Amino acid sequence: MLVPQVEEVNEQGQDVPPGLNVITLPFVDEIHVPPINPSKGAEDDEVNLAIAMIKKMTLREGYDPDNYLNPSLGVYYGILQATALEEEFDIETFKDTTRPDYKTIHERVGKLMVDWKTAINSNPASEEYVVEPARSTSKRKAAPMGEMQVRDRYNDGRLDKLTVDELKSFLKSKALPIIGRKAELVDRVDQWFMTHS
Repeated sequence: MLVPQVEEVNEQGQDVPPGLNVITLPFVDEIHVPPINPSKGAEDDEVNLAIAMIKKMTLREGYDPDNYLNPSLGVYYGILQATALEEEFDIETFKDTTRPDYKTIHERVGKLMVDWKTAINSNPASEEYVVEPARSTSKRKAAPMGEMQVRDRYNDGRLDKLTVDELKSFLKSKALPIIGRKAELVDRVDQWFMTHS
């Protein structure tokens, strides 16, 4: 769909040029209304506990970004100051103000959090919102080893400690055959490094 755009002019000259705006409209089969399941909402005690937690966690003076130094810059300025004053900079003494103070948080709202979680877990209506994480039954594959890692094993004489998958992955990256027993794969990798030293 084309929508005309009217030219707008101010004291300095043209503000908006004239022209046409192209607006893409969706196809009919792309327009659908998703089903909305009515929900009961949270119980009053759950809401009251959440409100109490938020009130306890609210900063009294409000948030001032000047109170929270960028940790990277803080370390940089600390090293710079120590160098200028010919002192040692101990990074262990640097306090990162952006990290949450978990001890204080626990002292303020720890009990409220436990009560709130207990209230939610005891509410049977909350079970419809709990999504169990999908569990994978397959093994996670190890990340492929780079040439430098395999070369280190070659230099140490430990190529035989690599798995068959790691050997095959390396051989495949060098466009070499990947068929054969482990000893044959180790020999093939060994030969490659002998010719590419």
